[in-house]
Amino acid sequence: MSGCTTEWYSRLWPAISSQPVARGELNARAAAALAGLAPDPLSKVMLLNSGAEAVEAALKLARARTGRTGLAHLAGSFHGKTTGALSLTDAAPFRDGLGPLLPGVLRLPRDDAAFAARLIRERRPAAVFAEPVQGEGGVHPLTPDHAQALRRACDEAGTLLVLDEIQCGLGRCGTLWAHETLGVRPDILLSGKALGGGVIPVSAMVATEDAYRPYDHDPLLHTSTFGGNPLASAALLATAEVVTTRDVPALARRAGQRLHTVLTGLVRDWPGLFTGVTGRGLMLGLHGTRPDVSAEMMRAALSGRILLTMCLTAPAVRGRIGLAAQDVAVCPTHTVEENLRFFGALAGLRRAELRACVDTLIETLDLTPLRRRRARELSGGQQRRLHVGCALVHRPRLILLDEPTAGADPQTRRGLLRQVRSLADEGSTVLYTTHYLQEVEELDSRVVVLGDGRVREDAGVDQLIARYTRSELVLRFTSHAPRLPWPGARVAGDTVYLPTARPGVDLVKAVELTGEDRERLRAVELSRAGLEAAYLRLIGAGRDE
Repeated sequence: MSGCTTEWYSRLWPAISSQPVARGELNARAAAALAGLAPDPLSKVMLLNSGAEAVEAALKLARARTGRTGLAHLAGSFHGKTTGALSLTDAAPFRDGLGPLLPGVLRLPRDDAAFAARLIRERRPAAVFAEPVQGEGGVHPLTPDHAQALRRACDEAGTLLVLDEIQCGLGRCGTLWAHETLGVRPDILLSGKALGGGVIPVSAMVATEDAYRPYDHDPLLHTSTFGGNPLASAALLATAEVVTTRDVPALARRAGQRLHTVLTGLVRDWPGLFTGVTGRGLMLGLHGTRPDVSAEMMRAALSGRILLTMCLTAPAVRGRIGLAAQDVAVCPTHTVEENLRFFGALAGLRRAELRACVDTLIETLDLTPLRRRRARELSGGQQRRLHVGCALVHRPRLILLDEPTAGADPQTRRGLLRQVRSLADEGSTVLYTTHYLQEVEELDSRVVVLGDGRVREDAGVDQLIARYTRSELVLRFTSHAPRLPWPGARVAGDTVYLPTARPGVDLVKAVELTGEDRERLRAVELSRAGLEAAYLRLIGAGRDE
């Protein structure tokens, strides 16, 4: 896409730079290309910059065309985060505390077409906004029956039907436009995201001549400074060329079939973790039962250079993604309090909960006198504590704290340990480095301690994370475990001690053992090979036995 955009732009640049009128010509060619891709009778195009901007242009057009102010959207919708678009977005985490939004907005059921149609006829909104395949609301395709019921009701009520294909359009669902399989035509079609080929921000509103009449009558009714700029127009032209010449919809269908087979295999093999697969083409959603597992899948896939994303309306998953405290991107120009509030908001905390959490952390980390000081003005030890606080307020599934109490006074250290234990009690896994034996003894058994005080590549942290997240073991690195002669190992109480390849560091696997299991392990020759075999029998492939 980058190469195609560059080619288009370089081809047209001489005319653009020497003749101002040519800039308008490039804009017109881009609009014509998009109109040529749009289904009949949609022929009027307005080029914009973002999806939310296209939604805003559409809702203004609907109000102007019908003379009504009411609007409607489907349950589970996501149309953007600007004020008007947010009014049509059915996602409480993004709406809370930002009201009042637009009045007279109607929420239509997604699973009851007859009731939705009745509401449209009774309330007669200016427009109904719908996604042919909902994205952030859970990857739910609109059924043909539901879409046709909406179309009939809109026709009877004099209401415009707006189909938002900003995320699902341009071939992603296996057809050029996702609504092609629904048997309906919209009055207004919205496009974006892929419209710029992943190179340049471009969005568009495409409408019928009848619906577009107010903007034709007064072109200044809705304008955009950079909408349809030369570079964006070149990107749109390149995208249209690639989508058609390379048959992107067919590629999405074939790849989507293969991916669908993989995902349905996961549902079949892990019914306790996954409930189903939804979507079309290459816009597919795997529905899970546990946010922690979903977050861990995302983290593990990312380490393999595969990008998985959760639906934005799933804050339980957003807050469970692994985080290393020293890698937290603290903003140097923001205050201590502002940084903490930002990471708490990322985790989906509501305002009251966020305020209480931030206040507690500031007090615990002995940052009260510094709460309004900018991060760049803090000392090294103070910045370390701020990083720890930002990581803790985010409440991730997996967290790495590298010597967080270094230089802290006893009271601060005790408060921080309470926070770490609280995080572990909520189900997070904590990787924790320390030199203090007392901290090793005080921390909960769910906390993984790296006792040499350093997180190094040869310490096996990556393997530790991988093993923990694929089983229900509790693992602990510590130099304070009983010294074990190599290559032997031993069982003590309910704990199996295994030596590592690095002298002086012992890997402790805390395993819940029944009395029978303990005797069986004691009977095994405690060599490395013998203990590995026993371990695999107990909690490996034959775990159910």
